[in-house]
Amino acid sequence: MTAPNGQVIGQVCVLDHEPRTYTAEERRLLQQYAETAMEILELHQTVLENATAEVGR
Repeated sequence: MTAPNGQVIGQVCVLDHEPRTYTAEERRLLQQYAETAMEILELHQTVLENATAEVGR
């Protein structure tokens, strides 16, 4: 997962008891999950920043 400033802040992984490979579609879905997780983190950060700004008024 990459922040808007380009800094890598994490990754999405899948754990299993057996080694496996992923199809192109499965890799695409994992990338989509990572993008969704970043959107949620960014929205959370925006909410926190707005709440802090409101308290500071």
